Amino acid sequence: MKLANAAARGDILSGAVLVVIGAAGLLGVVDAQVQEVAGFSSHARLYPKILAALLAVIGAGILAGGVAKRGKVPAVEVDWTGMGRVVGVLAGGCAFALLAPLAGFTAATVLATGAFAVICGVYRPLPLALVSLGTALAIRVVAVELLGLTLPGLGSV
Repeated sequence: MKLANAAARGDILSGAVLVVIGAAGLLGVVDAQVQEVAGFSSHARLYPKILAALLAVIGAGILAGGVAKRGKVPAVEVDWTGMGRVVGVLAGGCAFALLAPLAGFTAATVLATGAFAVICGVYRPLPLALVSLGTALAIRVVAVELLGLTLPGLGSV
């Protein structure tokens, strides 16, 4: 199927969604879900607010780029074969959010990262294990050891 300005519309839509999510984080969603952490030198809401602001700024850039190229991009053939990957990533993200409080952040991260790697075409056991375990370890070191944050599930495991 050929769509005129499909790339521009995709950028406009995705940019707008990122701006809305970032704005929601800045305007109170983060405040409602993140509690004060006793003994933590920085306010616990600082990092989510920074990420929400970055998300809004990046979304605004994508949105502006889409608006700028509207009408200038020829019709393109849309290939829907990659839609399964999109659905897989969305399902994996939801599964991670549900699994983290139950199985622990580290276990959920290993499983989710492994699933995402398979969706992206990594099938060999050694690279799959290295990506999954390395990502979980890196996130744990940065979040817990460097930033002093707690992670959900099983007593911050």
